[in-house]
Amino acid sequence: MTVFFTYGFYSLVALALIWAGVSDLQTRKINNMVPLIIASAFCGLALVQLLNGISLNEGLIWPALVAALTFIVTLGLFAKGVLGGGDTKLISVMALIAGPALILPFLMLMTIAGGVVALTVLAHIYTVQTVPNDRKSKPIDTVKVPYGIAIMLAGLWVCGKRVGFL
Repeated sequence: MTVFFTYGFYSLVALALIWAGVSDLQTRKINNMVPLIIASAFCGLALVQLLNGISLNEGLIWPALVAALTFIVTLGLFAKGVLGGGDTKLISVMALIAGPALILPFLMLMTIAGGVVALTVLAHIYTVQTVPNDRKSKPIDTVKVPYGIAIMLAGLWVCGKRVGFL
């Protein structure tokens, strides 16, 4: 029964991540419901784990501390204009899911995927701006990178690791 709930919670997280990635690609915004869904899934998962004998530290306190530290760092990046508010919330709530064991690989994968997304956006801008008389092109400093895609990819990896698929 525990396996059923575990797969269910991680499936919910994965679906929310896909929603975030697609909406960020389309609108450059991440709906506030996405981090709320992921946080709720974490609460359910933590409850199931605590009922099955995992310690309070391992199931709740350490992941919450990792998420709080991640939020502080990403809030600083938001204040500098490096990340959007949705990205900040999504990274922080995914730190709950990653926990101390997977936070560093999650951040590394997210950074690599984010670099690929940024290079893709730059390549697209370059090709669009080289077209003569294109009035739709924007200055490069006003273009937003859909970083939710990178968060989605790294988050899906975390979900896969948690359920044993990877």
